[in-house]
Amino acid sequence: MKKQLTVLVSGSRQLPETAENLERLEAALDEIYCQLAIENEQHDYPTHLAHGGAAGADQLAKRLAKKLGLEEIELKPDYHQHHPKTAPLHRNGELVKLADVTVAWYAPGQVGKGGTADTARKTTAAGKPLLELLPDGTTRWTPATKTLL
Repeated sequence: MKKQLTVLVSGSRQLPETAENLERLEAALDEIYCQLAIENEQHDYPTHLAHGGAAGADQLAKRLAKKLGLEEIELKPDYHQHHPKTAPLHRNGELVKLADVTVAWYAPGQVGKGGTADTARKTTAAGKPLLELLPDGTTRWTPATKTLL
């Protein structure tokens, strides 16, 4: 029996919410499904999309979840419990914990920087697979170092 799959989308607020970017995100879900099949992980096509509720990539995730009929998980930073500068970083860690796979979508000039890079680092540190969408249109897949449950 295949398992449900939660994909976290983390990305720049600078990404335009265009039809082209929506298509790129949908293609990323297809790539994740194929990569996991190659690695013999028994998962359904993504069933849940998680994001942090910000502009840009997060809103594209929200739109794609609606388009594909996927369950959406939105987790905003808790500014009451954490300092305003660190609340998003704490939230990123919580999102990584509940996701099986992460999409890290970088805007031009932002590869390896900011909250997206923080989420990518937390994903690989947790041993979970990571698909990076790079500004030049290419992708970079980092496989899981631990078996997905």
